[in-house]
Amino acid sequence: MERKIKKALITGISGSGGSYLADYIVKKHPEVELHGISRWHSTASVRNLDRSAKKLTLHECDLMDFSSILGVLGKAKPDAVFHLASHANVRASFITPLSVMDNNIMGTANLLEAIKSVKIDPVVQICSCYDEKTELLTKRGFVKFNEIRKDDEVVSIDPVTNNVDYKPINKIIVQDYEGAMKQICLLPPTTRLFLAKNRTGN
Repeated sequence: MERKIKKALITGISGSGGSYLADYIVKKHPEVELHGISRWHSTASVRNLDRSAKKLTLHECDLMDFSSILGVLGKAKPDAVFHLASHANVRASFITPLSVMDNNIMGTANLLEAIKSVKIDPVVQICSCYDEKTELLTKRGFVKFNEIRKDDEVVSIDPVTNNVDYKPINKIIVQDYEGAMKQICLLPPTTRLFLAKNRTGN
């Protein structure tokens, strides 16, 4: 049975990923009541939301502070949560690795525990970054992230209807980083995973 989303919450909404998703939902699904979490309401932190600010409710909240998350979830009661809040600066992750890891992992844990405490049952989407080895599914098959062309259409999931379709690329954003990118996956023990070999047989 398809789940109808009436209220959505985006963490890290003032970041690049969060603001693009907010613009998409406001434009394509204006019937959805949109909420967003930002750590503080400075001009710099919300300038990415110029196009959608009047059509969303912005909450000041720090995911490291459990009580403030409870407050936001209690008010918003979202049917869907798009979790995009994290320290995403790769350079900083090498300079202050424990601080970055604590923020990203404990912030996610706090969010999930708060969802249980408020007794809501939203769809939760946890988003991440791509490196040059990441492969995306396009109409011409799997291609590496750095091989994507502007005329490619990639598989996309509509965040509101959950319909899967090929969509054109609006923008390609590349940020430089140094060192190896680590992948961390947090899963409950009952999760079943499907593994597939890539082109190199791994």
